[in-house]
Amino acid sequence: MKLHLLRHAKASQSDDGLDIDRKLNKKGLAQADALGPFIKKHLNSPVVWCSDAIRTRMTLDGIKDSIQPSSVSYKADFYLCNKDTILEQLWNNSTESELLIVGHNFGISDLLNYLTGSDILLRTCEYVCIDFNKLKLSESSRETGVIITQFRPEI
Repeated sequence: MKLHLLRHAKASQSDDGLDIDRKLNKKGLAQADALGPFIKKHLNSPVVWCSDAIRTRMTLDGIKDSIQPSSVSYKADFYLCNKDTILEQLWNNSTESELLIVGHNFGISDLLNYLTGSDILLRTCEYVCIDFNKLKLSESSRETGVIITQFRPEI
């Protein structure tokens, strides 16, 4: 089982609007575009769970043609959530062998660190693949995964 994590690309600052409505800025669009060719080598038709924030949706849109998702679920409860919210979904609702989660800090970094025992703060548009060997996501727990791929486009 492999879990793929992606923090959204660089977003614009809030212009008196709601944080959830922030769009990717020029750098973020370039980051997502540059990530596509790399991530294509590591993902093929995954199930995708994505926060419903505009910036996570735009990040996914930037790589969607490269990964050809088998399905996409936009999850309102993933917006700025903590790792426990994501873990609950993983433990109760995932049967996939390849799952990509597109989310936000600090929840996405905390999830990575919990599952791998690492101490990483994901930067914008940073991608990590965690391998759980023969474990299903419902069987994952603290430090049961190993980081096998980590990448961030340098734009």
